[in-house]
Amino acid sequence: MKIQTLFSRKILLYPTFACTFLFALGASPAFAETPQQIAEAHFKTGLKLYDQSSYEAARLEFLQAQSVYPRAALLRNLALCELKTNRPLEAIQHLRAYLADPEADKRELAKKNLEEALARTGHVNVQATDGTTLAVDGKPQPQQGNAPFKEALDVLPGKHGIEARLGNRTRSIEVDAPAGSTVEVDLRFEPPVVAPEKTAPSVVLSSMRTLTPPPVEAERGSNNARYLVSGSLVALGVVGVGLGIGFTAAANSAASDVAEAKATSGTYACTGTTGGDCSSRKGNEDARARDSNIAMGMYIGGGVLLAAGVTTYFVWPKLVKQQLGSVAPWIGKDVAGFAYGKEF
Repeated sequence: MKIQTLFSRKILLYPTFACTFLFALGASPAFAETPQQIAEAHFKTGLKLYDQSSYEAARLEFLQAQSVYPRAALLRNLALCELKTNRPLEAIQHLRAYLADPEADKRELAKKNLEEALARTGHVNVQATDGTTLAVDGKPQPQQGNAPFKEALDVLPGKHGIEARLGNRTRSIEVDAPAGSTVEVDLRFEPPVVAPEKTAPSVVLSSMRTLTPPPVEAERGSNNARYLVSGSLVALGVVGVGLGIGFTAAANSAASDVAEAKATSGTYACTGTTGGDCSSRKGNEDARARDSNIAMGMYIGGGVLLAAGVTTYFVWPKLVKQQLGSVAPWIGKDVAGFAYGKEF
């Protein structure tokens, strides 16, 4: 009875001991797999599947390996599987990331793979306003970043809706991008129209009756007087100078007669005689002196009048404003009358 019981207890204890031992063995750090070991296992499985032409299964194994322990070599393996499973857009992204990694060693092969992927896709070169983002068929393209874009937008061959977004503004266009070709698209936004600032209207304080006079209408009458006075002075000056020229000509004619008479008589004086020739000669000398004096006076007077006319033309407006001011009718809010303007 005791042996059977003991035996029965041993039968019950052995399974419990075995389970405890196996649990401890599995939980021991010595037997735990590292991320690198897990990634290596998926990587090897992916290689076997790829050799067996199971490209989709191999792609999933490489994806798991990359998520656990990222490496540059896995990016190219992923791209190869994506080319085999007709995913050229994903292949382009992974190949570009592979070539940008300093640890990538098969660059020449990767460049050829990238050329194949680009040849199987269409490309849209978008000109857009700085800061613009893109969406293709309603799906944002964060990998493109913001405008200006460094690279063309890669799309599957065919027609696509390209949308540019800048703040709350959008622009859309439908493009047909054949495989291996690049389409140029301009989605730049027009600069926003800035409304001119509105200036506050002038406010008239009825309690103070402060008015800002408008352009004074009386200046028109002042200008008319200015033109009349300055024009008259200039005209008189011209007449004076003209008369001076006439009297100068008369004086020169008389002087010529006197010189001719002197040359004929051979003498230059009519002393003690009142002959006809002397009288004529004396008259010519007097006329020459008189006409010369009158001409000089006309020149001086005409010059003074000309200077006065020109000076009046330029000085008159300032003189009138400073000394006299000007008055014009003015109608304002709750106020009517005349506005007086004067410079100080």
